[in-house]
Amino acid sequence: HLNEPDMMYKFSEELVQSNPFIIGCAIAFKPGFYEEDKEFMAYYHRISEYDSTLVKSETYGTSRYTQQLWYKQPMQTGKPGWMNPMTDVDGVTEPIVTFCLPIQQDSENVGVIGIDVSLNLLSDIVLGSKASRNSYCILFDGDGTYIVHPDSSKLFQQTIFSQKEYKTGP
Repeated sequence: HLNEPDMMYKFSEELVQSNPFIIGCAIAFKPGFYEEDKEFMAYYHRISEYDSTLVKSETYGTSRYTQQLWYKQPMQTGKPGWMNPMTDVDGVTEPIVTFCLPIQQDSENVGVIGIDVSLNLLSDIVLGSKASRNSYCILFDGDGTYIVHPDSSKLFQQTIFSQKEYKTGP
C-alpha cells in the first residue's frame, strides 16, 4: 500500500492501538515521495504509557523528522536498529526508545517506520528475561551504547566497548 498515503495513517494507528507495549508509531517518507517537495509522516501515539488514548500528531520531536536520527540513520544505512532514548517528543513524559526499520521500494530506501516503546517498560521486559537464576539480559544500540542494563550507572554513559574487559593495550 505504499501508493496510498491514507493507509499509512491507518497502519500507524492500528499498530499502536493493537499493541499495548507500543507508545507511538511514525511512518515517514522522503520528501517528495507522495507530493513534490512535501514531507509526509503519519504519526499516532498514546498520551502516556498509563493512558491509552491515541493522538494523531503532525510533529515528532522538536525538529523536522528529516533531521532526526531515527529517520536519517535507517535512510542512510538501510539497516534497522534501536535508537537511544529520546525525551523531546511532544506529549511523551517518560524516556522512549525507538526501533527503526527502513521502508524500501525497488531496492531504494524511501521511508522509515519508527516504533516507540517506553524505556521503563522495555527495561522491565529485558531485565526480566533471564536464561538462568544468575544471569541477566542487556540491550544496546548499534554503537554499543547500553540502553538497558541492570547497573543503571552504565546507561548512556558507557558502551560495551569502553568496559575494561574489552579494552586492549595500556
